[in-house]
Amino acid sequence: MGKDIFFQEKIKLAILEHFQNSCTLKSKPTHVPKYGKFILLNEEIISGDEIKKYYADKTKQLTIIDSTIKVVQDGYKISLIYTYNYRTRKVGGTFYRVSKSLRFVTFNTKTKNFYFGEIDRKNKKVTRKKIRCNKFRNQLLTNIKLSVRRTFNHFMTKTEDWKNFISTDDRTMKGDEISILSIKSFAHLIFNNINITFDYSSTNLENELFKVYLKSNGIAYPDSVSNYTKITFYKKNLLKSKNIVHSFMNENNLKGRHVRTILNQGQNIDFISLVEVYHNLGVDYFGRVRQSLFNKKSHMLEIYPQEILKVEFNNFHLLPSDKKRILKLINSDETMSWTLIKDHLSMIDSLRVYRENIKMKFNNRDEFNREHFELSDLVNSYKQGNITRIYNETFVSEIEEFIMGFDVDFYPKVLTTSTEYNEESQIQSNCVRTYIEKASSLIISLRAGNEYSHERITIEYLITNNKIDRIQTRSKYNGDVSQIWETPLEILDNRIELLYKQKKFTLPKMIKEYNNGTIIERNAIFRNEKSKIFSKTPVWDSYETFIEIDDLPF
Repeated sequence: MGKDIFFQEKIKLAILEHFQNSCTLKSKPTHVPKYGKFILLNEEIISGDEIKKYYADKTKQLTIIDSTIKVVQDGYKISLIYTYNYRTRKVGGTFYRVSKSLRFVTFNTKTKNFYFGEIDRKNKKVTRKKIRCNKFRNQLLTNIKLSVRRTFNHFMTKTEDWKNFISTDDRTMKGDEISILSIKSFAHLIFNNINITFDYSSTNLENELFKVYLKSNGIAYPDSVSNYTKITFYKKNLLKSKNIVHSFMNENNLKGRHVRTILNQGQNIDFISLVEVYHNLGVDYFGRVRQSLFNKKSHMLEIYPQEILKVEFNNFHLLPSDKKRILKLINSDETMSWTLIKDHLSMIDSLRVYRENIKMKFNNRDEFNREHFELSDLVNSYKQGNITRIYNETFVSEIEEFIMGFDVDFYPKVLTTSTEYNEESQIQSNCVRTYIEKASSLIISLRAGNEYSHERITIEYLITNNKIDRIQTRSKYNGDVSQIWETPLEILDNRIELLYKQKKFTLPKMIKEYNNGTIIERNAIFRNEKSKIFSKTPVWDSYETFIEIDDLPF
């Protein structure tokens, strides 16, 4: 059997650039480019015999680009192939620089496998070559579709009359039509061979290919199969279990009706939290955990970056009383996340190194929060000491004056202690606690309603040698802030700018107290003591002044 082409579209663009045959020198040049200095006059699109005519003309710069999208069948292999070739010779040069890109998606009707390939060449040398089997997370088919649309639309704007640029349905551009038709042809060819099709117009094409892969191999999957597209399953295990959910459960030693229900019906599943909660609480307690705990929130970073099938987890060896306490907390508060609980358990584990035998005592969310703050303070006291940042008192008091709003007042709070930084991190689910030793950062928590309100945003100002700039403004979970904060933020920015100009701001001082009673003091400075160079942002000086307990300013 030979290669049969079922769909093919080609396009070619040749750009000829004309240059002046001389240029005026006002002075002796300090550097002469390798191929001389040329001044561009204009460019034009050429074709056919004109390309041959100017191919060796060094007085012109010629760039030739061609691209092809095609669907072919070669025996058992059905392929969607996209190529993009770029050839250019600079004015004054002799040789052409050539780069070639090949992208393909191939389905083997005999092995029932998908292959995703990327091959790049530069001047005949292969610079990139990756071929993956049954890995659907890289979105190669989607990227091919977008590349075809972008390339063909761009070429046609250069070479075609605008009337030819519009597709046959008068609603899209020609490049869009070609990209859809190529994938449609690919889908139909697969259907003609194995009687399984996919939605070629879907916005999640990789999920469609994944379903073809599972169907063709006789593997059952739930309606929520899109949860599993980014996970790389071992085919032999899938064929053994004949069910994608069972395969995941077997790989991670999961059992029970509740976990099976979540894996079959859940949307946007947080697999890591699911496996960790299951193995830490056990099947009986897990069976009573609310299902929403395992929904990924929109603010969450991708926590499954390598799409590993078998989840590695921390086993905290919880007592039955601890499991009951955690189960009650999870089910009584919809905002409680496993990540936060795991952070809590990790701190308790880390304190055992220092022979601290901590037991959980919380019965509700408020008690949990207080216990969490205390743990954070205790961990910091061992690891880095308790820190207090000292600012000019006048500056702090004027910054913290409330801001009157239309419906609600706003209360700025300058964070100065380890406890305040930890509390802000806890309430906002961010990493601001790590900024306490950053000399160049001024952190302000802006709160709505009252000075203790949990409705707040976290703001980072950058201290420089001539001003203080707001560089980060984040709501809970590092999200963007809503419009209600715009006016108080503007007032706060102006207030800080005015105080800086009035020289009421002075660089902070840091006092750190270690658990062994040692206390040190450091000052923020702009001058690097080693190089004697002034920096734009402050750093802590290298001198650690040991101070007596009676000298503390708090």
